[in-house]
Amino acid sequence: MLERIVARLSRQAARLEERERLQDRKVGPYLPSYLSPERLYEAERLKQALLEEFAGASLEELYNCTEAETEFGPALRLEELVPQPVRFFDLESSYRLLASQLQLLYGIGPIRARALQECGYRTLEDLVAHPLFGDSAAQILQALRRKDLARLKAEVERWFGSGHPLTLALTGLVERLVFFDLESLGLFGRPLILLGLARPMDDGLLIEQYVVRSIAEERAALAAAAEALSQADALVTYNGRAFDLNYLEERLGYYGLYQEIDRPNFDLLHHARRRFREILSDCRLETVERHILGIERPFDLPSALVPDFYIAYLEKRNIGPLVAIIEHNRQDLVSLAALLSRLCSER
Repeated sequence: MLERIVARLSRQAARLEERERLQDRKVGPYLPSYLSPERLYEAERLKQALLEEFAGASLEELYNCTEAETEFGPALRLEELVPQPVRFFDLESSYRLLASQLQLLYGIGPIRARALQECGYRTLEDLVAHPLFGDSAAQILQALRRKDLARLKAEVERWFGSGHPLTLALTGLVERLVFFDLESLGLFGRPLILLGLARPMDDGLLIEQYVVRSIAEERAALAAAAEALSQADALVTYNGRAFDLNYLEERLGYYGLYQEIDRPNFDLLHHARRRFREILSDCRLETVERHILGIERPFDLPSALVPDFYIAYLEKRNIGPLVAIIEHNRQDLVSLAALLSRLCSER
């Protein structure tokens, strides 16, 4: 029996790999391109153990559950405060670092920047008096004072690239930063089953997860999560540009909720690739967790098997497999916060 189950899971993982490669030539950070028979056996044993452990249990017994009211009905929301500090740039450090980047101005490359510095123009404030670059310098400084994150992020990425450390200096301009990660029944076009958000607080990381208890609740969960995301000034994701945010907007559109999540997005996948690609075999979040952050999950559900676990939850009406998905998503959010802290500390 177990052999047949593992064979089925192997075929599912292979289909996901094939779809992933059609979607993107590179292996994605979440969906493993290959799952060994050992990992499949381990996942199946985990599922069976969870089914036994949580038979007859409810999510309300395990988590702090509330219901977010939407026009489409209630959405189940789980909340937890994790005592993990999140470190990123403060406003003063951000301003000082960004104001020192002469190359944020059109027409100033590395060579001209050095020449200007030798003439005493060391910051954008100095350049305001320059006959050629004064107006451009004043505009960037005005954007800094206004905390115009969208304008500044576009300028930094234009001249330095999306994975450049200078991009993270912009986090000091953000008052409401939200980490975001979702779980789905497959690649694009399938329902979402969990939407996870996390907010840095003075006493830790506040995790908020919208759980789809049945497919009929997806629209309510989408509406609740989209409303929560609309209150953010900026998002932190891992491959969010290519996957999470596009997927979310696609599912919103499927229900006629045409809402663009138009928030600056700090996609840490680009930073991980730039910083760690020479020392890691790949830059999946799982790999970065283990080898860079020193995080070992006590047990983990491979992302490629999230659909199988959710289907088992629906079929058995047993929360055990769903608990594995919730914990998987929760750890992804915690790891995102830890990775941002690590990257921002490497100044």
